[in-house]
Formats: sequence, C-alpha cells, structure tokens
Amino acid sequence: MPDLKKLPVSDTRAFGGQYLNRRRLYVESEDDDVTVFKQYWFDGLGDALTFIGASGCAQVIKGVKRDRERRIESYGIVDRDSLITGRNEWRLFFEDNDETFRADRPFGPYIHVLPRWEMENYLLHPDVIECYLSDSNGRARRPRAEVLRDLFSTLPPLIPVLAGKLLLRQCGLPQSSLPEKMGREQTVMASTRGVRSIIKEHLREYSDTNSDMSVHLRGLIRRLRRFGESCPKDSLERWLAWIRILDGNHLLNWIFYHAGIKNIDHQDIRFHLAYITRTEGRIDRELTELIEKIALPTI
Repeated sequence: MPDLKKLPVSDTRAFGGQYLNRRRLYVESEDDDVTVFKQYWFDGLGDALTFIGASGCAQVIKGVKRDRERRIESYGIVDRDSLITGRNEWRLFFEDNDETFRADRPFGPYIHVLPRWEMENYLLHPDVIECYLSDSNGRARRPRAEVLRDLFSTLPPLIPVLAGKLLLRQCGLPQSSLPEKMGREQTVMASTRGVRSIIKEHLREYSDTNSDMSVHLRGLIRRLRRFGESCPKDSLERWLAWIRILDGNHLLNWIFYHAGIKNIDHQDIRFHLAYITRTEGRIDRELTELIEKIALPTI
C-alpha cells in the first residue's frame, strides 16, 4: 500500500474515496450487473460502496482475494449457477432450504452466493412483468392472481428443457446443444421426448451414461419441480421459490415470448425491468438486506 504522506493532495483524496471510506463489492457482470445495482437499485449507497464488475465468478473471487491481501475491505456476490460453473457443488445448488443454503459458504466468508440463478431472476416479480406487458400493449393491468395463473400455466414444457441443459452440463457438454426455442410450442410430453432425443444423440459415445439418461433426466425434472412445491398453488410465494433454481435468461425469454414479444432486445428489456422493479418497490428484500449489510461498517 502506498505511503499516503507522499501522495499529492488530489491523489490522497482519490485514494481515500476509493478505498478508505468505501467498501468494494464485486459482481459478475462488468456492464449489466453494475448498472442495475449502481444506477437503478442501490444508488443511495454510493458514498459507502463501490460496485466493481468482473467477468464471472472466478474473477469476482480473484478480485476480492487480491484486495483482501492489500487490506482493502472487499466482498463479492455471485449467482447461484456459479456453484455448477467450473465447480461441482451440485448438492448445494439443489438445496431448497434457504437457511441451509445461506449457511454454506463454498467460496469463503467474503463471497456471498445469491439464492437465485442469476440477475434476471430478480427481475421477474409478477407485478413487474405485468407492468411491462400492460405498458407495452396499452392495456389495463391484470390482478396479480391472474398473472400468476398465466405464468404457472406456461412453464411446464420449459422444465424438461432446463433439466436437459443441466444434464448436458453435468456431462461436460455445451448447453447450446438444446436450442433456445425448444419446447415453446410443445406439450410437456413432446418437450421431454425432444430433449431426450437430443441428449441421447450427444451422449451416444458415452455408453455408461447413455443407458441411464432417461432416468437421470426424469430425476432432474423432479428436482426442479420440487422447488416451491410446499407453497400454496399458484401463489406468489411459490413463484418466487421456484424461480430460484430456473435459468433466468432462458426463463425471461420464455415468459415474454409467450406474452407475444417475439424478438427481445435483452439488454434493453433488462434495464427496463430493473427500473420497474425499483418504481414498483419490488427489489428483493433479502438482496437489499445483503447489500446494505455489506455497505455498513459494522458487518
């Protein structure tokens, strides 16, 4: 660490503003996550917290470690899917008890794993989705109960696709093998057959895996469906519990496709949803408490 007495006054102020008075919080995306956190959701914490974008989980961990070695107070937050991206934390990834999930710190005490798959999952509160759709279509907003029924009714054919992507990931194969549009116009049964056929083709060379592929796929489908099943049917609680484990980017595209929005500008809709999330007062409470806790000097 440089000797502050030897720095010009301007440099000392800059150094103090960046390191001494603010904590640093690393997030996974260099652009989108920083913009959402810094400009849309937590702009009031600018005097206490500096948001820093990194290129994925590994860089978040590396940045925090480097800062800590220099005695700079730094923290990181990573998405739930970081548990299975280059790692083998499948047990924790499928943990549906929030208390147990939070208690486990696989990346150390200064890295927090978010309980939802990725940033997109925090943009998909039913009130936010309906606000966006009603504005886009120039119609009145529907009651939340009606919105939830629609959301739950569109999801079943998607679950086999997401389970298939997880299976491919477990086998070390690219998830892109399953087309993004797969399942959109299909029944659950047809979607499952399609996923099974594609996976079988890609796993043909793995004789030990191929024979159990259908059983394994059904097991993953059951595990995805299990999230939130203890909550009342078609309830907000069930929706928020379920989307913890679902691929947020795929889910966002799926929802808006079925709402009649075929060609999505992903970055534009993401920032629009982030803005609505703020104005509707739907920023996730647990996420807010975590960010505020990191920003406070008594953490």
